[in-house]
Amino acid sequence: MSRFEVLRNIGSGGMGEVSLARMQGLGGFEKHVALKRILAGQAKAPNSLEMLLSEARLAARLSHRNIVQIFDVGHESGEFYIAMEFVDGPDLRALYDLCRQTNQMIPLPIAMQMIADAAAGLGAAHSHLEPDGSKHVIVHRDVSPHNILVSSDGQAKITDFGIAKMESDPDKTPTSVTKGKLSYLAPEQVRREGGRIEPRSDIFSLGVVLFQTVTFHHPFAKANAYATLRSVIEDVIPSVSVYREGLHALDAIIARATAKEVEERYPNAEAMRADLLAAIGSPAPDVAAWLRPLLKRAEGRASTSMRLHATVVADDDLTTGFDPK
Repeated sequence: MSRFEVLRNIGSGGMGEVSLARMQGLGGFEKHVALKRILAGQAKAPNSLEMLLSEARLAARLSHRNIVQIFDVGHESGEFYIAMEFVDGPDLRALYDLCRQTNQMIPLPIAMQMIADAAAGLGAAHSHLEPDGSKHVIVHRDVSPHNILVSSDGQAKITDFGIAKMESDPDKTPTSVTKGKLSYLAPEQVRREGGRIEPRSDIFSLGVVLFQTVTFHHPFAKANAYATLRSVIEDVIPSVSVYREGLHALDAIIARATAKEVEERYPNAEAMRADLLAAIGSPAPDVAAWLRPLLKRAEGRASTSMRLHATVVADDDLTTGFDPK
């Protein structure tokens, strides 16, 4: 690709791959970017190209330090691509793996700060204003540890708006298809209640991620899709103290974020963020200072799954034909 010098692969999935690349321009201009491309031969696969372009259209509207920025979208040398901000750090899922390998938990203030950052990014999407002042609420619909990146300077950022929707847009997904990673779906997403697109569905998913970030356990994941989705609908998240002592203060935040009824959840992501920051207190934790030695220890570990921007189009994670009703 003439505008991009691909430096190395940093992730791949069922239909796409992400590479670290140098974007070049006039007068010696260059910038390191994460280059997301549809894999050769997959551009004609159902939904793959539309998901890539949908991500570009929606994420490009957003400018916030806790959202991965889109710089360019195009077609070159027979490939469709998105050039986006390169975040030099792991996604949360990789961070869990790394902590397990080094036999440590994520310190509670660090975990809460990262989720508070993610809530800030979601809040910006949920309250997006166009230049003309019109409000366009963008719902991510796929909030999970894979889609929250943590930069080496300590900022958590939301990425992968491939299945995001504007609240005002009708959801035309067939009712037999559920979009999003199954164990992070909100109950109304599982039930497909009238094609409803609801920002508080993202809050539910973020509450699940918060529980997992402080416990390294998933409250709903079961042996199969049927059992997992039933658990999402029926099971109440246990106290975090079941897995980690002394964390009762988080129970109220997680319980409100993951309430089964939409109306009982936080009214918006900013309210959840405010409760997290209040629980942290001051001074704010130095996420970067904690993260740097952890990443340094990971250098050269072949077993460490450092998925830097490795969130790609993976159809097995995104849809299921299961109807839970």
